[in-house]
Amino acid sequence: MRSFCILFFLICSVFSSNFLSCQTLQELAYEKGKLAVELTDKGDFVKSLELLEQAQSLDPENYRFPYEIAYVYYLQKDYKKVIKLVSKLFTYKGIGDEVFVLWGNSYDNLKKQKKALEVYAKGLMKFPYSGKLYTEIGISYLRSNELRKSIESFEKGIELNPSYPSNYYWATKIFSNSINPGWAFIYGEIFMNLEPGSSRTVEVSQMINQIFANHVRIVNDSMVSVNLFDKSSALDEMIRNYSSDSTIQRLSFPLILQLIAMNAAHGETKINEKSIMRMRTKIAKDYFKKNYDKKFPNVLLNFQKKVMDAGFWDEYNTFIILQSNKEKFELWLEQNKSRWEEFVDWFNQNSLKLNLGYRFYRNQYLGLQNK
Repeated sequence: MRSFCILFFLICSVFSSNFLSCQTLQELAYEKGKLAVELTDKGDFVKSLELLEQAQSLDPENYRFPYEIAYVYYLQKDYKKVIKLVSKLFTYKGIGDEVFVLWGNSYDNLKKQKKALEVYAKGLMKFPYSGKLYTEIGISYLRSNELRKSIESFEKGIELNPSYPSNYYWATKIFSNSINPGWAFIYGEIFMNLEPGSSRTVEVSQMINQIFANHVRIVNDSMVSVNLFDKSSALDEMIRNYSSDSTIQRLSFPLILQLIAMNAAHGETKINEKSIMRMRTKIAKDYFKKNYDKKFPNVLLNFQKKVMDAGFWDEYNTFIILQSNKEKFELWLEQNKSRWEEFVDWFNQNSLKLNLGYRFYRNQYLGLQNK
């Protein structure tokens, strides 16, 4: 929710000297508001509120100042005050989805989930593609342990706003602890691409490593056990369909991923960071070698291939897996500094770009697997 629209106060006084005094007031309001936000972040709420009220009086048509005032009260856990303030913001022009997020969060914190969901739903009527609102709806359901509704909301947010990271993060958390952790591989890695430098990135890297540790088991030299998807249905279907090259095409995407993960695990003797990176390499290569991408095109696997073709797979693979181990990653970084810098430059120019025409969400495959 932390936000302050710096670009809102653009200087336009060049058109007429009549605008000068008005623009000066807006500029002064902006400066006061900017300082107030800094004070809010430092915990000086009294001085922050004083400056925000001054800014609001100087630029009364800008909704950002009353919004920031409400946010200060939110930080002080005066949720009733927040609701009272935010509910008046709809007379302002240009309000954003963060208004509904702050309003709904306040009801949620007052244990009024029904009211919170009503607010989020009202927000979606105005902002139907808001990834933020779908995240908040999902979190609200998660608080009441309604996992099915929660994941539905996160995945709807992924579907409608594929470049917004938080829904991938929450979907990864849910699937990593489910009977279908294979989906967490994809959602988690997409999240790490969209938000590569945060503490949540480290957390998701840990989840990916833990899924390998928990669900890939080396039985002996010739046998491995991989359980990325519901064993009762996934393995049975694999056995039924994997009898010839022609019937393998009837496998669903989860079964294909399970199959190539099993193949990738053969030859490994234990599960650790190095073996996980080797398995990931085999999975990415196998997917295209066996033409699974023709039936089930996947934006993440496409990006992995792009990284491989550019010659930066080792660096990228290390980023995904070793983010969870700061000591090992920093040691690797010391030994590969120049290559890492080259990769970062390449990544900044070639990062994963998602939109409504190029995205991944789990349900998009449901209509493909029976074709």
